[in-house]
Amino acid sequence: MEGILLHVLYRGEKANDFASEMERSGLRAAVLAEEGCMQYDYYRPLAEENCVLLVEHWRDRAALDKHSAGRWQSSRRSRQATTSQRPLSALNEEERIRGKKSGIY
Repeated sequence: MEGILLHVLYRGEKANDFASEMERSGLRAAVLAEEGCMQYDYYRPLAEENCVLLVEHWRDRAALDKHSAGRWQSSRRSRQATTSQRPLSALNEEERIRGKKSGIY
């Protein structure tokens, strides 16, 4: 399996509300319908309250770039206002693109 795999950890009092709203509003389904989106799932760790893990799997960089440049930007700004978005690893953009220590495989 090839592509770009992203893990994003959301923490904060509204993290669970955010994940529920993404499902309820249909935004999750819309992202899954985007060309090149292979996975877009939310997980809630049992050992940590107010925490949600987003797992995204994209076919290639072009599909991820298209998604990132689209209407989801306003949604991201809204999420950042209500949660603390923390990537699981502190990679800079260049390392992530080249696949060093990232989910590119």
